[in-house]
Amino acid sequence: MINTEMGLPLLLFCLLLLIMMIVGLCMLCVSKKLSVRITGIVLLASVVICVLFFAVVIFQFIVELIIEGVLESCFNEIQTCGRIG
Repeated sequence: MINTEMGLPLLLFCLLLLIMMIVGLCMLCVSKKLSVRITGIVLLASVVICVLFFAVVIFQFIVELIIEGVLESCFNEIQTCGRIG
């Protein structure tokens, strides 16, 4: 789980990503200048990259927890079988 020390910075980072996404969408949709639209696209692309990066990190964390739990249960079974035999 995410501890409280990491909770606030993570929340602030998510808020920053949300603001960047809103600004990028506004720049892309409202402006008629090409340079402003390109900047909006770059902002949206950076938000997507950050979200994908964090999704991969969270997925890896979940997989490690699952593997650790499976290995621990197998190790406990081996110890139990060793005591019985």
